[in-house]
Amino acid sequence: MKLITKIKLNTSKDDLECLQSMMETFNSACNYTSELIESSGVFSNFKLHKLYYYQIKSKFNLPAQVTCNVLKRTCQSYKSGKKGKLDLFLQTLLLYMMIE
Repeated sequence: MKLITKIKLNTSKDDLECLQSMMETFNSACNYTSELIESSGVFSNFKLHKLYYYQIKSKFNLPAQVTCNVLKRTCQSYKSGKKGKLDLFLQTLLLYMMIE
């Protein structure tokens, strides 16, 4: 069962821009991971982690947990039949992302 909660954030303009930037970076990292999946033919989260974790983390300058979530979310999309470029995260607030 999946539980979805909507919350309203009272953010400053700077915080909102930072959040949007993080979500766009997350989306770009997912699209890049999708390209890696297509070219390698590897669909296992565990195998992708071993192959591409450091490459994705450094290319997009992501924290460790967010990098793991990029890999996991992209793999889930492939398992659910949504192949190709992903545009899943621009409208979604991901609470586990820490904005520094």
